[in-house]
Amino acid sequence: MWRTLPDELVHYILEYLWDDIWSLFNCSLVCRRFYQSPICARRLRKPGNAVHIRGHEDLDFVARAMASKRSRRFFEQDDITAVIVEDVPHRPLAHVVPLRIAAAHVPRMTNLHLRRINWARHRPHAVFFLRLAHFDSVTLLELIDCRFSSPDDLHRLTTALPSLTTLRLSGILCDSISFRDHSSYKQQSIRELYLRPVGNKAYDDSVLAVCRRYASLNVLVTEIECFRAFRPLQHFIEGFPDLAALTLSSKGDCDIGMTLDDYVEGPSLSYRTALPLALVSLCLYELSSERMHQILAWMASSRSVCALEYLRIDPATEAGTLGGAIERIVEMSGDTLNTIRLCIHEPGKSLPSRQPIR
Repeated sequence: MWRTLPDELVHYILEYLWDDIWSLFNCSLVCRRFYQSPICARRLRKPGNAVHIRGHEDLDFVARAMASKRSRRFFEQDDITAVIVEDVPHRPLAHVVPLRIAAAHVPRMTNLHLRRINWARHRPHAVFFLRLAHFDSVTLLELIDCRFSSPDDLHRLTTALPSLTTLRLSGILCDSISFRDHSSYKQQSIRELYLRPVGNKAYDDSVLAVCRRYASLNVLVTEIECFRAFRPLQHFIEGFPDLAALTLSSKGDCDIGMTLDDYVEGPSLSYRTALPLALVSLCLYELSSERMHQILAWMASSRSVCALEYLRIDPATEAGTLGGAIERIVEMSGDTLNTIRLCIHEPGKSLPSRQPIR
């Protein structure tokens, strides 16, 4: 009898068991046709540690399944630690995810990833931020290719998560550059910041101003293309007095988008630092020798490497001109420096490709 039924009717019948995982599992053992039905294929596929929401259909399915007592155990047993939301331009959904999925249903969730959200025209309702605050287990927020009406919206999104310690920003745009003073807002203890630019375009002061609010930062990983010149980069780094690990890299071999401004060679070199950093780790990747020399000279003159323990230098060009700068770093760090990793490239040979730094 089952062989004569249309596929649409089989799917319609099995849909009645959408929230009963164990009954669907038993049905899948009856015949191959049940096993290959869309409802069984979708519902019996273990979500693993991450739930991907790529449209309203995915959101409806996940929300219904988590709200059902019979299927909720199916999700909880997998220890879901991440929710990845890819917004849809013509039918936005990210702004309703906290309203559809209760924080109590994902108690082990630590990572929230939002991709391609656009709040330039339509801001989320205030209830969105209230519900988002219930996700007190989330410690990492990643925003990729997102657009905001103003930096205030970006700041409000990050401050809505009470336990946030790691923030990853990549390709962030703000239509307005004005950023109000939020000194009265409670600031989270964000310890790690990963900052990547919009292509090769430097960030304006709006996004950087939001990042500077997190003065308790310990780890900073960024690309120099995020900054228009060396002075803004220097000013940005100096805003984190507790910084212990700094990683700077470049997408290209020519420091695209960043000018070698105010660079003076010799004893007259002066890089004023309001408060010397106490760096423990310094990593420089894919930067030109001139840029690396400038950064190392700044670090040495500001005495920010006196407690340095780990130094890695991987230049985009030959490192022959860096000997003096590296030697000064080693002298200033004294006995604390225990690891130096220097990548030396032979002239005329192409550089090996590297994975993006995260």
